[in-house]
Amino acid sequence: MTLADLQRLSVSQSELVLPYPLAITALQLLEATGAILMGWEGCLRYPDGRLGHSDMHQGTTNTSALSSSEAYSWAKVSMRLSQKEYELQNETTDIKLLFCIILNA
Repeated sequence: MTLADLQRLSVSQSELVLPYPLAITALQLLEATGAILMGWEGCLRYPDGRLGHSDMHQGTTNTSALSSSEAYSWAKVSMRLSQKEYELQNETTDIKLLFCIILNA
């Protein structure tokens, strides 16, 4: 899978917004290319297709003080924790947690 493939799968044309497994794949590919990761934020996709920000899954703060490998590592760990927390608390909902990956433009 390439970054172009992931962008086509993104629910947003302007940002990389993906479900957890694809977001982790994106992080691995972005890290390999040397892209500067600023962080991530949680997005919710509602059954009617609307997107909104998650109050519970805020994501990371600005990671610019971290090395690139630390930023990617922190993003992967914190995404995994948010995904697990989401799965435990939202077993019966049709709302999906997605991850918006924020890069330094």
